[in-house]
Amino acid sequence: MKNDAYMPYNFNIEYEYLTYKNIGVEEKILYKAKRNTFYRLRLLIRKFFNKNERKYKNLNKYSEWEEYVKNTSVADILNKKDFIHFLEAKARKYTVNSNIEMGITTPINVLILSGGLSVLLLFIQEFLSFYFVLVMWIIFGILLWFIYVLLIKNNLKTNYKYFFYMDYIKIIEEQEQEQEQEQSNKNINH
Repeated sequence: MKNDAYMPYNFNIEYEYLTYKNIGVEEKILYKAKRNTFYRLRLLIRKFFNKNERKYKNLNKYSEWEEYVKNTSVADILNKKDFIHFLEAKARKYTVNSNIEMGITTPINVLILSGGLSVLLLFIQEFLSFYFVLVMWIIFGILLWFIYVLLIKNNLKTNYKYFFYMDYIKIIEEQEQEQEQEQSNKNINH
């Protein structure tokens, strides 16, 4: 990300999301690298491209990420209510995208199933053009299946971003509740 890029609330979404996305990945690779040369190479490549944790922070557990969020980025934000609204808007965007993608994949499922049934019916009726129709449906089915897999993969990525925003919101709200609790305890004690 460019240094001069606009970051609302001084919040680097890309860095924070990549940190969230890579929770536990390095620990998993380290475990597999003990027995496999491929994973040792993969670990070296990851360390090379993320020198000094420039692209994302390496954290091994969700609780470590939660503490990182509480101690760094959220602590600097003055108006947390507006920031929560900003994150909720981002999360809604990914909810809409997910619903659109699932709306596209449902008809693809219907097409694949109906195509298979029509080829089966042609086989039963023994038309001369059966092989032509069979080949066309196989090609069409492979193409639809490829599109379907891409949409599902994109939907999983979209859902992961949605979970990132919702987890971030949860941490901020928990921190606000803790601060309010501490404030009320101070008021009671004084």
